[in-house]
Amino acid sequence: MQPAKEKIKSFCNQQSYDRGVRYLRQGRVEQLSLKRESVKSKVRGSQLYEVRLNLDEPDFDAICTCPYDWGGYCKHIVAVLLELSERDSFFDMARGYRGQDEPMEAATIYRAVAEVIAEGTEPIDNFSGYHGDEFELAINNYAESVVEAELGFQEKKEQIDYLLEKYNEKAPDYFEEYYVNALKTICTEEKHYRHWKKLMQPLLKDELASEIEGGLRENYETIQLVKSWIHILKNLEEEDELEELYEKIYRVKAELCLDYGNWLKDKGRGERAIEVVEECLKEFNRTSRVELRKLLVDLYESRNPEKYVVNLMKLYKDRPN
Repeated sequence: MQPAKEKIKSFCNQQSYDRGVRYLRQGRVEQLSLKRESVKSKVRGSQLYEVRLNLDEPDFDAICTCPYDWGGYCKHIVAVLLELSERDSFFDMARGYRGQDEPMEAATIYRAVAEVIAEGTEPIDNFSGYHGDEFELAINNYAESVVEAELGFQEKKEQIDYLLEKYNEKAPDYFEEYYVNALKTICTEEKHYRHWKKLMQPLLKDELASEIEGGLRENYETIQLVKSWIHILKNLEEEDELEELYEKIYRVKAELCLDYGNWLKDKGRGERAIEVVEECLKEFNRTSRVELRKLLVDLYESRNPEKYVVNLMKLYKDRPN
C-alpha cells in the first residue's frame, strides 16, 4: 500500500504537513530504502534524523528520532510519506502510457525514476537496507517497455549504450546486476548481443587481466563482468571463446564452476565436467559444495555406480541442517 496525500494529512497537523512538503521540495529526504513494506530513511533537519515506517500498517507505524511531540506525525515523517506517494504516482503514469500503447513514453518515466533512486542512494549496512527492490522494479519496467516499443536497431543501440554507460558509472556499484538484467531483457537479437559484446570487450580485457589472471581473486565487480560475458557468448553460440573463458575462471567461484560443469554436461562432455567439478570440490567450503556435489552425483549416476553412491552419501553430509 502506498500513502495517499489525503491519508497523510489525517495523521498530522497542517503545520507539519506544510513543512513536510517544503522539506520534500528542498530534497531533504535522503537514503530512502524500501524493503517490501518496511521503509527506512534519513531526513535532514537541524540534524540528520532517521524515519522508519511500515506501509502495511493502517497508521504506517511511523517513528522518527527527532524530539517532536506536539500531536500527529512530525514533518520528517510527512516528508518521507510524501516522497513515497509521489514515486508511486510516476509508476501509475508509466503504466497508463503502456496501457495506451505508448511504451517509450513509459520507458522515459521508468528510466527517470531509476536515475533518481540511483542518484539518491549511498552505501551503508553492507549493501543492505536500501531501495534496491524499487530500483529493480523501475529498471526492469524500463527494459520491458523498450522491448514492447519494437525499436529499430539504431534506436535499440541507444538504449544498450545507455545501460552500459550506467553500468560503467558504478553509481552505486551494487546496482550493476540490475543493469545487466535489463540488458538481457533488451537484447533480443544477435545484432544486439554483438553490439553489447563490442562495448564490453575493452572492460573484460582490462578487468580479467588484472583481477583473474593475476591471482584468481574473488572480486565482485570482475565476477559480475565475467557472468555478463558468459551470457553474451552463450547467446552468440561462440563456444570456443566461451570455453577458453571458462578454463580461466572456473576455479574462482563455485557458481562459475557449476555453470561450466553444466555447460560441459549439456555439450556431451561428461568426463571433462567430472574433472572440473572434482577439482572445485577441493577448493570451496561446505555451503558452496552442495550444488557441485549434486551435479557430480548426476554425472556419475550412469557412469560409475560406486562413485555415484559415494557422492550421494557425501551430498547428504554436505547439506545444511
